[in-house]
Amino acid sequence: MAYKLAVGEFIEFPVTLEFNDAGTQRKFNFRLVSKRLPEAVLSKHTDQMISAAASIDGRVEATNALLQSYVTDWRGQNLVLDDEGQPAAFSAEAFAVMLQQNGAAVEISRALTEANRAKGKPGN
Repeated sequence: MAYKLAVGEFIEFPVTLEFNDAGTQRKFNFRLVSKRLPEAVLSKHTDQMISAAASIDGRVEATNALLQSYVTDWRGQNLVLDDEGQPAAFSAEAFAVMLQQNGAAVEISRALTEANRAKGKPGN
């Protein structure tokens, strides 16, 4: 007999990134869509982060690779713009531009991890 989860294989979660824009703080609120991350994938990523601990570049590379493998879409984003100054449609290239911003990958990774994990509370 085959088993599967009662929840879908995709999650959607909010992200807020804040940037200093010539002395003015600008917030960008949007939602990302990601494939659900199995515990084994998160454990492997954690191991990669620990083994890359001596190298900031290694940690950034591992986080970017994880995000680029699992994030599949965005909704309501206006940080990455196309040639005409309009919010860019999601693509691997557009998402890479977002991830190149200092701190973006870390914040997105935190939001993804929180949205992906099962939640519960004691009692009935």
